[in-house]
Amino acid sequence: MATDMKKRILFVHYRVGERDGVSLEIEKRAKIFQELGEEVYFLSGYDGKKRKNSFVIKELDITSNLNRFLKESFFNKKKKVLDELTAMMLFFKLENVIHKKLNKAVKIINPDLIFVHNVFSHAYNLPFSSALLKVLDKMEIPTVCVHHDFWFERDEFLKPNYYFINEIVNLFPPKRNFIIKHQVINSIMLNIIKQKRGIAAEKIGDYFDFKNQYQSKNTEIEIRNFFSINEKDLVVLHATRITPRKAIENAIYFVYELEKKMKRLTPLKINTNKRNFIFDKDSRVILFLPNFVEFDSRDYFHRLNKLAFQLKVKCYFAYEHFSLENNLKKRKKSTFNFFDSYLIADLVTYTSIKEGFGNQFLEAVFFKKPVVLFEYPVFESDIKKEGYEIISIGNTVKAFNGFKLVPKEKIKEAVDLTIDILKDKEKYQMMVEKNFDLAKKFHDESFLKKDLSLLLKSAL
Repeated sequence: MATDMKKRILFVHYRVGERDGVSLEIEKRAKIFQELGEEVYFLSGYDGKKRKNSFVIKELDITSNLNRFLKESFFNKKKKVLDELTAMMLFFKLENVIHKKLNKAVKIINPDLIFVHNVFSHAYNLPFSSALLKVLDKMEIPTVCVHHDFWFERDEFLKPNYYFINEIVNLFPPKRNFIIKHQVINSIMLNIIKQKRGIAAEKIGDYFDFKNQYQSKNTEIEIRNFFSINEKDLVVLHATRITPRKAIENAIYFVYELEKKMKRLTPLKINTNKRNFIFDKDSRVILFLPNFVEFDSRDYFHRLNKLAFQLKVKCYFAYEHFSLENNLKKRKKSTFNFFDSYLIADLVTYTSIKEGFGNQFLEAVFFKKPVVLFEYPVFESDIKKEGYEIISIGNTVKAFNGFKLVPKEKIKEAVDLTIDILKDKEKYQMMVEKNFDLAKKFHDESFLKKDLSLLLKSAL
């Protein structure tokens, strides 16, 4: 372990520096430790920020061709192409390669405390999970396991093709003396990990820096001009990654119904807390999506495009122009910081049918935007009771043509409420200010900073 005054904190995940919820939470924790004067390091398969203090091992990347092939072989009944002996040989060969590289990297970093995010609770890269456990078993460095969700919550991992994979996956999350804490991000997981593994975990949540105003190098006008969005266009932001459990099809149907009704009401005066304009016959309702397409969701992305085309909904898939990268000028395709997308939004859709907590919900509240929300289980169990004002599209979906659709009447009810709010500046203001105050009360980063400071003292 390091013996100097500064402590070395290592974050381990499949990827870092990206716009997914886990990466965003890692960034918040890393920033806090740096504010506390500690040294921060990252170990992953991909770093979207390409930092000097980041150790990248390509075999850890869940999007690599070999890892995707093995995952499909281990769990997908339709693509079982390997016999068990061959599958075992490939598994342990990759595990051995990863083990050597992990061992070397961890020795170089020499951390005092390690945060492992999801690697011990997922089955996306089991050779990585197994190799990391072997490294830590030998080094016994104090470790905090942060579980954003679990392999046994995903249908795709419940029935492995091979006996040896079944034996491995059932050991995760692991129980070890050097693991000083298991953390989960909602009360549902708290009960699940206790029942499944007999582990008494600590519940944390997601956090945001509500005490500091977001500073952008760009203005709303500059961003609108870049994307050719007119002043009289209404922008609906959908900030989640593009993957099936986000149920973005419902955001598309919502925008379709919203534009249809607003066109019938033109000219319609819109009054938000940032701008006032007349929505007329030439105005558009635009669904703006700045987040990336998940590696295993290309088919879903194409089906969303087809749906939007059929309904004539204006969808801006703008993920190539947004990044968390600090030096944006060096990235040819990334022009704006991810959070800049909230600057042009008049409201936000959050249609996920399953979330570990709700990063994009907190972001929308921070930027003071009304939220059109599907009441997913964790929202109902952990967040709703805090008292937020939302535009609800209910809590039930029905499978249809490969999509998960909420009832049409719920969409129309949400459209009516949305228009009422957009027309009334006082209603709009009261809603977003109330939500901001509540989120600041329950989810400000200052709580996380206090917890991490205490954790560091107790761990070391």
